[in-house]
Amino acid sequence: MAYTTSSTLLQKIASGDEVSWQEFYLRYAPFIQGIAVRFSFPPCDTDELLQQTMIKIFSNDAVARFDRSKGNFRSYLHTIVRHKIIDIVRRRRNEELPDEIPVEQKFGEVFDDAYGKYLLNLAFDALKAEVNPTTFEAFCLLTRNEMPPKQVAETLDISLDSVYAAKSRCAKKITRLLQELGGDAPDVTP
Repeated sequence: MAYTTSSTLLQKIASGDEVSWQEFYLRYAPFIQGIAVRFSFPPCDTDELLQQTMIKIFSNDAVARFDRSKGNFRSYLHTIVRHKIIDIVRRRRNEELPDEIPVEQKFGEVFDDAYGKYLLNLAFDALKAEVNPTTFEAFCLLTRNEMPPKQVAETLDISLDSVYAAKSRCAKKITRLLQELGGDAPDVTP
């Protein structure tokens, strides 16, 4: 699928291909910013986290060191973002952070949750391109807005059967898309 971070994209970044850098940046910037928001970083620290993470990834040494045989890109990104967050927090506190398990667990939970939401957004974007607009809107109203099926039917001026059909079709497609992206299927029960 087009949304996974391919070895080819990373190789192009390592060789200095500016288009690939921009593609990577546009793909991952919202995700990294989302993690900063979850840690209640102010805008200046959010910008710094994004900048420092991208500098680390875009440096030829960092990209060249990524070895798919040793793990997936998600784990590699996890490590880089975690280190950059610790650097920012240390600098702001002007003290050493204790190397405690709860700090690690909190970052792991935040990262995993943000990554899951990131993948779900990618899957919804891909779904939008695969189904007609009314079907997509019905599915979004049901799952994202948690609107009751009868209200969805009235809002979109479609039959209740069409709402249930849209939900069924889209739930199957979103599950497939998430599997292709390497994520878990969401609960799509309204």
